[in-house]
Amino acid sequence: LSIYKAEKTYFNIFNHHWLKGSTKSALENPGSVVLTESLALKYFGRSDALNQSINIDHREYIVTGVIKDLPKNTDLIFDALVSLETRVESSFEWCYLYLKLHDGTSAAEFQAKLDDLFAKEIRPVLDESNADGNYHLEPLLGIHFGIPKLFDTPKADEKNVWLFTFIGLLVLGMSCINYINLSIAESMRKNKDVGVRKVMGAIPGQIQFQYLTCSLLIAFVSIVFAVAISIFTIPILNNLINSNIQVENLMTFGFCGILLLVLFLVGIGAGGYPAFYLSSFNFIKALNGNGAPTKAKSLKRLLIVFQFITSISLIVSSIIVRNELTLLTTEVPLFNKEKIVVIDVPDDAGNLSKVSVLKNAVNQLRFVKNTSLVSQNSLPMSEMSM
Repeated sequence: LSIYKAEKTYFNIFNHHWLKGSTKSALENPGSVVLTESLALKYFGRSDALNQSINIDHREYIVTGVIKDLPKNTDLIFDALVSLETRVESSFEWCYLYLKLHDGTSAAEFQAKLDDLFAKEIRPVLDESNADGNYHLEPLLGIHFGIPKLFDTPKADEKNVWLFTFIGLLVLGMSCINYINLSIAESMRKNKDVGVRKVMGAIPGQIQFQYLTCSLLIAFVSIVFAVAISIFTIPILNNLINSNIQVENLMTFGFCGILLLVLFLVGIGAGGYPAFYLSSFNFIKALNGNGAPTKAKSLKRLLIVFQFITSISLIVSSIIVRNELTLLTTEVPLFNKEKIVVIDVPDDAGNLSKVSVLKNAVNQLRFVKNTSLVSQNSLPMSEMSM
């Protein structure tokens, strides 16, 4: 379970869908807790768990609110929020501070004030223990791809997102090039049809509209199939890469807007050149069957060369990545992992002096060659291993 402590003002910063309780009194009193819907169903069998008691870390808490489960793509994931007013003996605690600035307040000016406060109040204390730190103001939208910090939420690499986006655009571009090449190749067959339509009085705009409409229709059908395939294959992808992508998180107005933008860009981009190219035929030459200019053939060759270069580059890159991953999984490590044992140190032994005694005792055992204490971020804290 992921259980956080929070002040009652937490709900003034973040909005949640409340099933039971209210933001005004949920975490006001010591010993109060707000549960997510799944946790309430797990322990009480229903979401209406108000005024029920629950034991957390050998202490009784009263449920003062139940909220909907958090979305899977949030950085702040918890199953329950305990009132920060509750005093619990602990050797170490860490917290995140979220704040809202007034309209018109400069984040840079506020950061300067934080730096002054840190230098005046915190720096002398850290200097005594030969430690370092600072107050860093970070926008909420920048947290997911931000710089990793001590005891921070998990971070994603923005470079990977852009890399896979670029690869996806390359594949999409090659599909558009395929459509253009096929349209140019079919122009040899369609040029007489274009010539007849022009003789019958069709203007270039009508011919362009016909081919653009056809291209947009093909792009629309392709997007429908792509979305349907994605919905059915997302669970397989989650198992393959150990992720937790949710379909409902993708079906948003923003995502639908992106799909519409892709629809028009692909439809017009792929069908634009064939439409304007076919409508520009000289109808007399088109009726004679020789309306294809040399420029079209040159463009076709150029697009085919681009396709081959892109395809070969992607294939070679895939082979290199596969070989590197194979090397990582099969290479023999430089240590004998069968002779290294990890001991989880209990939380109540988090005091540094007790841990040192335990380490010395284990080190005296005749079958132990050496010992080392390791903790998260390599700092002495309650979560230690040996």
